[in-house]
Amino acid sequence: SSGINAEYGYRGCKNKGNNNETCVNWMRIPSGWEHDYGFDRSTAAQEGIGDHDYCRNPGPMPRLGPWCFSPSISHPHVLLKVYCGINEDNCNSKEGCAGYTVPEKRTKGGKV
Repeated sequence: SSGINAEYGYRGCKNKGNNNETCVNWMRIPSGWEHDYGFDRSTAAQEGIGDHDYCRNPGPMPRLGPWCFSPSISHPHVLLKVYCGINEDNCNSKEGCAGYTVPEKRTKGGKV
């Protein structure tokens, strides 16, 4: 099983935080912030960072799951790091991506 490592390479299209926060386009993040949050613009493409607002998981270990920057409700010019609620059970989901269809609900062990 790819287990939790699959989250590191998340390439889905979810663009909301765990509490429905709005993600900001990665290209709008002020220069220098990557040092505070531990990701490197020189390897951004390999990390899935680009001209989009999708949750990604850049940075050094340990990684706690895909995240994005979201404007603070009280101070919209302040960007906060928010986690997107993506775990090993849903890390391969392409929810929000073009052509995505909602999968049938599957239950473990066949019981609801």
